[in-house]
Amino acid sequence: MNKKFLKNNSQQISTKKGFALLIGVLVAGILLSITLVMFSISLKNTTLSTIGKSSQTALYSADTALECAYYWDTKYVDPVDPDQGVFAKVVGLTVTQSNVNSITCLGETVTAFTRTTGITSDGYPSVITTFGLDTDNVHAIVTVTKWADTSAGVVKTKIESRGHNLPNDELDNPQAVERGLEVHYP
Repeated sequence: MNKKFLKNNSQQISTKKGFALLIGVLVAGILLSITLVMFSISLKNTTLSTIGKSSQTALYSADTALECAYYWDTKYVDPVDPDQGVFAKVVGLTVTQSNVNSITCLGETVTAFTRTTGITSDGYPSVITTFGLDTDNVHAIVTVTKWADTSAGVVKTKIESRGHNLPNDELDNPQAVERGLEVHYP
């Protein structure tokens, strides 16, 4: 065989091997890029669904606590003192602090009421009752404000419920989500 032919043939083979290496590196780079993009999309979707679940949990907690407060405010009457409500004592158009110190929500007795008197933005005296509901699945802080609107001749109530996805003592956690609901009546 001719030495020149072998020499040229081996050069051609080595040139083809270099080209194959270049193609292999490019294909590997493209596959790695696609993988990283897919991973990034999956991570964002997971984060979004986690936030959605936390938001839903907080909203359901707010709704449950609001319903509990509404039930106790509209259905409870002290048999000894019919004017004595859970959140405020109402005699005629006078609202004063109540002596009732507990309610039961979701099978748990809530006794940690905080009551203060204040003035509404319309200038009416009010009683503000705040309590926390913290069970296995429901975490919320509820504020019930009662005042006598003498111009309308009625006692008005506002219930604000702020639900959370974490227990009430963990609200400084950066993953804590809060959702609120509010109801006014009569």
